[in-house]
Amino acid sequence: VQHIDFSVVKCLLIASPGFVKDGFLQYLKEQGQKQDLKGVLEHLPKFVACHCSAGHKHALKEVLSDPSVAARLENTKAAAEN
Repeated sequence: VQHIDFSVVKCLLIASPGFVKDGFLQYLKEQGQKQDLKGVLEHLPKFVACHCSAGHKHALKEVLSDPSVAARLENTKAAAEN
């Protein structure tokens, strides 16, 4: 997370089947507070938890076709590629 330039990133998708995405986001919040990572804590609203049916690359198309995700990705390069 330290290597992400949040001034450029508009949205960061965290997708997984089950509850892995929720656990990861919770871990990210906890570590941000413990280690005082202000860059992470300030940009938490940019992180979007999405459900997908598999953890494989083909599930990305499923995530990008979700209307709620498409709304968050509006005005990004990923929306143009979809």
